[in-house]
Amino acid sequence: MKAIMVTFDSLNKRALPNYGNKNVFAPAFERLSKKCVRYDNCYAGSLPCIPARRELHTGRENFLHSRWTALEPYDDSMPELLSHNGIYTHLTTDHLHYWEDDGFCYHSRYSSFQFSRGQEGDPVFGKVNTHELSKRMAGRRVPHRRIQDAINRESMQETKNFPQAITFQNGLNFIDRNHGADNWFLHIETFDPHEPFSAPSEFRSLYDLDVKTGQEFDWPDYKKLADNDIEKALLRYQRENMALVSFCSYNLGRLLDVMDKYSLWEDTMLIINTDHGFLLGEHDWLGKNTGPYYNEVANIPLFIYDPRYKDSKNEKVSNALAQTVDLPATMLNFFGIDLPQNMLGQPLHNGERIPNRDFAIWGIFGGQLNCTDGRYVYMKAPKEGVSFNCYSMSGLHFTRKRIQDGDEPYEISMGREFSFSKGYPLLRIGNMGNDFQTQQGNFGNLLFDLENDPKQMHPINNDSIIEKFNSQLLNKFIELDAPEELYGYYGLK
Repeated sequence: MKAIMVTFDSLNKRALPNYGNKNVFAPAFERLSKKCVRYDNCYAGSLPCIPARRELHTGRENFLHSRWTALEPYDDSMPELLSHNGIYTHLTTDHLHYWEDDGFCYHSRYSSFQFSRGQEGDPVFGKVNTHELSKRMAGRRVPHRRIQDAINRESMQETKNFPQAITFQNGLNFIDRNHGADNWFLHIETFDPHEPFSAPSEFRSLYDLDVKTGQEFDWPDYKKLADNDIEKALLRYQRENMALVSFCSYNLGRLLDVMDKYSLWEDTMLIINTDHGFLLGEHDWLGKNTGPYYNEVANIPLFIYDPRYKDSKNEKVSNALAQTVDLPATMLNFFGIDLPQNMLGQPLHNGERIPNRDFAIWGIFGGQLNCTDGRYVYMKAPKEGVSFNCYSMSGLHFTRKRIQDGDEPYEISMGREFSFSKGYPLLRIGNMGNDFQTQQGNFGNLLFDLENDPKQMHPINNDSIIEKFNSQLLNKFIELDAPEELYGYYGLK
């Protein structure tokens, strides 16, 4: 048995022809419909990028206990569990956050790993004099990343030199070497189509984007739209994103061709997933993290091919309520490995409904608490004036910049052990603030009826539905062993 997982970053469900978008050229994604189960009701969990990847390893939500963080020493890691059970695991990625202090320890859980560098201001190419670039980037979000990204682009002109292309090529090389072997897991992970939406010219030309202007129209800030953003800039952002999705489709097609070449469909699982979506004008927002996690961000695409069901005649579209936490459980189950006790996700089987799964939860550390039963979405805002803490064993890297900048120290003390920390008490880190200083709490509580309002434009009031969600959230807090102060922070009795 073999398995391949392809993880894209910030891949919008609404950007794919599989989910109804006929304006994006993405033939490889359309090819998936011939083999894979398409999940229409899959939701993210812990957000954004690194918390979502922690879920891909551990199969449990983590945003109630800690923020964006390295993989913790007590975490059960799916690729590491595979390795311990005789399955060779290989990661090929261009995800720059693995190079940072608070994104570490993920790649080292694989048997082997490869990096291709240069995404989103990854500091790979050196340039001393950046005065003119600094002036251009002044006032924009993460200006230091934008300066480095402009430098990186000078060395990434040909399609084959883009980090995504190299990442996929590394994966294809692994398959060429090992297609005849058994018991391996290949994880191909690309940062695209995360912003900046930098795609090769051959894919930009599909959308009449003939002139490459750099970051001006392919790297949106995270913000509420202003009047001057509505027309020219917004349309350009959307088209640049479409070009990058087409580039993703091109590289996915290269993988599907190799699977055809080596007849890997006979014994190889294929999972195509993402961490979250991205707002490109919907709800008058650009980006993610700051505003509410509407379905454009939280309801994510998912495709799974399981060779154990290759002769199944069942419908290949599933409305089963699934989440990111289910993917590591699915992978372990495929290889016949028992799930660890701390893994709360459940295996996905050919689109079938997960037993006892009628509720999904997602959010960001310190932000709104979001949940759905597939029909309604409830967004619960935190209470003002109630403190909360981060709990971590390796979380002292949070304090490095604060110490170096001479800012007020975090309040650090020894906390308790949790059900998942394997007998170890965790550090309690206070006065940290929300992840990304999110403004989600400013929106209050929101309830939406997806059946009658799929675009979530008109919040409703229904006390009985809200009471049901609060009861389910309370049960989830107990299951996750949530910190005691969060019950007050979210107003759960």
